[in-house]
Amino acid sequence: MAGWILNLFGVIISLVCNLSGGLTLTVTPDKGTTITISRQGTGGSSCNVCVKEGSKQQCTTNLTLSNDQEILLDFTCDSPERLFTVDFKRKIVCKGTVCDGDITQKEPPLFRKFNRTFTWDLTPDRPRSFQLAFSSMGMRQIPPSETCPDQHTYTVTVTQPTGNATIGTFCQNGSISSIQALSQSRVVLQVPGGRSLDPNVFRVSVGPEIKTFAVVKVTVPDGTSTAEFFSPNYPGSFPDDDLMTWDFQFPPRHNFTMRFLNYTEPQCVKKEVVVEYHRPSTVFIGKRLTDPQPANRQGDFSLFLRNCEMERSAMPGLSLHFQVSVVKTRISGKCDVDLQKEKGVTLQIEKRNLNSNCTMKLNEKVQNMVTMASGSISKLFFQDCQIEELMVTVSKSIECQQWEGCRVSGVPLSVPTLPACLPIPLHNITWHLSVPDHGTVELLHPGANLHQVQIHSNVSVTATPTLGGDLHQASKPFLKVSFHQEIVESYIFTVVPQKGVPVRLATPGWPEGMKASSTVSWIVTVPPKYQANLLFLNISQPKCKQQHTHMKVQTLGSREEMFSRREDEARATS
Repeated sequence: MAGWILNLFGVIISLVCNLSGGLTLTVTPDKGTTITISRQGTGGSSCNVCVKEGSKQQCTTNLTLSNDQEILLDFTCDSPERLFTVDFKRKIVCKGTVCDGDITQKEPPLFRKFNRTFTWDLTPDRPRSFQLAFSSMGMRQIPPSETCPDQHTYTVTVTQPTGNATIGTFCQNGSISSIQALSQSRVVLQVPGGRSLDPNVFRVSVGPEIKTFAVVKVTVPDGTSTAEFFSPNYPGSFPDDDLMTWDFQFPPRHNFTMRFLNYTEPQCVKKEVVVEYHRPSTVFIGKRLTDPQPANRQGDFSLFLRNCEMERSAMPGLSLHFQVSVVKTRISGKCDVDLQKEKGVTLQIEKRNLNSNCTMKLNEKVQNMVTMASGSISKLFFQDCQIEELMVTVSKSIECQQWEGCRVSGVPLSVPTLPACLPIPLHNITWHLSVPDHGTVELLHPGANLHQVQIHSNVSVTATPTLGGDLHQASKPFLKVSFHQEIVESYIFTVVPQKGVPVRLATPGWPEGMKASSTVSWIVTVPPKYQANLLFLNISQPKCKQQHTHMKVQTLGSREEMFSRREDEARATS
């Protein structure tokens, strides 16, 4: 990634003299820089800015200077900084992986008294984005109604097909390390009169292809911290049917808590507003604005804010003001775990390293592993324990001893709520499903390709997070379980493929093979006016002492076999 050091604009300016109470100065704009001097309001003032050309001069209330030629200016009143503002503008165009030019700060010694605005118009080479990488101090976001303590206020705006959209307003000294934007953008720095320019340094470079409106990268510092963020155009509406990303990176052994401080929801015509939490190598977790957000969790993540297609005549639109609080993940103190209302649940906490300084007590007794069961209240105590030194596992039993009175039907397999004083990632959760004699376990997941599973035995289902994941963030049930009377097969899978999306299936126990004398069926539902193509990728059939292995394919309601083969039959050549 190519990049250049960016400071501010350069201009050569010198004071010439005072004439009749006015002010005269010589200005030489840098190449590629445009300077606009404007009088704000009328107020009955007769003060003008004049350009001197030989013995003549042309006076106006609004003057634009460009090129790198020396120009003589004359203000016709004392203290023109009270009436005039100065705007500096420069374009930066990126081609391929290269952006044109450096910008080196040169403080205009006399313009320092004026209110100044510095503007960079940035044009990336689509489909790539451009990236603004800030100095080691970083930036922090503020609401547009506030000003920065050092009075250096930055605003980043992106040009959208539907109009300009403001990514946000920012001050120096914060955790935002960079901003990526998809299309032509504008960075504006406002500095009040009498305030010297700080030697702010940041880089502009060609960024990667991104699929969102913008990406704000946040690098959280070590220790306790709190930062606030605002959706684009806040407090106005987020762009219609668009997507925004915040990437959060945390130091090791830190927990974060997400709080939505204020939000408005639009009236949607299509789709819906959703907040998505994406973690490396894990499936994202989608939440509504009204849902509880993650608290006391670990690990880097990306936050996606998706807007719906709004009813544009209805107000308000989508806006979000949220806060991310971070603390070091060291546990000390008491924690009461109440499992009186839970049924069939066992909670276990274990020290990973027996030689660590972490002390864990259950009911005043020091232990390296504590186990708490349903119906109990356990008093835990931790001293000097790091989060990664502890492992939490949960198991839950769902069972019926006999069919009479069995009410296991559509029971969700979801993560139980643990007390907030246990900010430890859940290592895994296992559900033990026990049916009466001659019973069947049915597992249902209507939101996925695997629509339904029927298994002719007791079942254990274990959910384990992938790298960087946390089961606590799973707000929806993984599966739903029902108990039914005995089925003729050992396993029955009901599959509902998505249109145009291949579905891969395998026999139970793959790749080792099925148990002896067991059977499995797949019932595939094909939408009307569609056809299914069946391809066997890998087949192995054992030699049998008694009976045969048998594969057959047929349509429901028909006895005619579309495909059939035993292990003692020759394989087809095509």
